[in-house]
Amino acid sequence: MCVLSGCKYECQETPEGHLCYCPTGLTRTVDGSSCTEIPACEQWGVCSQKCVEINHHHKCY
Repeated sequence: MCVLSGCKYECQETPEGHLCYCPTGLTRTVDGSSCTEIPACEQWGVCSQKCVEINHHHKCY
């Protein structure tokens, strides 16, 4: 049940049980119930060439 799931953001009931999911820009962590920010350089299309992460910001080259 979603009420007891421990999901930090959103939860959806499925035939196999509950499924936690995250808002856009976040991804589920290993525990399956928490979310963390997706680094910009790991997102497709952020930069057309090279992307470098520096202190929670990114720079395209």
